[in-house]
Amino acid sequence: MSGVTPRFGGRVAVVTGAGAGLGALYVAALAREGAAVGAVDRDAAGAERTAAATRAAGRECRAVTADLARADEVARMAEAALGWQGRIDVLVNNAGGGSSETASATTLAEEDAASWDALVDANVKTAFLCTRAVAEAMKRARYGRIVNVSSRAARVNVADQSAECKLIAPDDFLEGTAG
Repeated sequence: MSGVTPRFGGRVAVVTGAGAGLGALYVAALAREGAAVGAVDRDAAGAERTAAATRAAGRECRAVTADLARADEVARMAEAALGWQGRIDVLVNNAGGGSSETASATTLAEEDAASWDALVDANVKTAFLCTRAVAEAMKRARYGRIVNVSSRAARVNVADQSAECKLIAPDDFLEGTAG
């Protein structure tokens, strides 16, 4: 396949939740297709493992540690990526997951407010903050792609993850709360 231009050749991608699992796979795939990739995770060791494995495969990758539910750390993450490569062409919002502390909650009335807030921060706020942090740079470059990854829990109520399912697909969670 020599002579074939990689799909992301010359592009810069940032992948959140890149310390393990699907995030690490997204980093590997984008790098294999030619992108320089920022591997972002709140777990510094995980982000560095992903970046090191990508570099060992001869690809360009940098680990960035950030708590993406904090606006100041998201801004620092975006500045690091922009300082490293001068632009961000692709953002993969993969960070998130988990379930609330009150995993046995089956109705809105049973859900604990603090654990719900943590779940929303991990699954919604992170994507919002990251998108906001890179949007202006993408607009200036007149190019940008943003991919928001969600959970399979959006379609299937997974045992022991009721709050995550309800965050994404709330219809049955709200059932019985009116009236």
